Amino acid sequence: MIAQDATGAMRLTNNGLFCVGNGTVVKVLDISALLTQVRIVSGVNEADQDNIGMSGWTAKERVVEK
Repeated sequence: MIAQDATGAMRLTNNGLFCVGNGTVVKVLDISALLTQVRIVSGVNEADQDNIGMSGWTAKERVVEK
C-alpha cells in the first residue's frame, strides 16, 4: 500500500473494490475503450477464493490471454 492508508483501503473495499493475485482466471464480460469487465472464475491464492463469482472492472492492460 503506497499511501499507507488502511482506512482509505477499507473504504474502497466496502464500496466493492477487491483485489486478486496475478494469474487469477477470469471470464471477460465486457470491453470498453480503457476498461475490461471480468468475473472471477478461479484464484491462484487461497485469499482469492472468497472472490470467485464476483465481477468488476479493471484496466484493459491488466487482462491478458494465457
